[in-house]
Amino acid sequence: MKWHGKSKKDAYDKYHEHLNKISQGLDTKKQYFGIVAENWIYTFLVNDTKLKNSTKDLYVSQWNKTLK
Repeated sequence: MKWHGKSKKDAYDKYHEHLNKISQGLDTKKQYFGIVAENWIYTFLVNDTKLKNSTKDLYVSQWNKTLK
């Protein structure tokens, strides 16, 4: 695998970012999406005052049942 950047330092930084993701267990895009999506759900969606609690519960349950 090769990392390209505008400079040698940029490519080096991308390489180390990739290594950090692997060390955290984020070696695939699907795993990374899951972590980001779950963080968004529990940080923003649950705290959104525009949605009814029943709607939030439905969204969270569907996330847990089908996508997670």
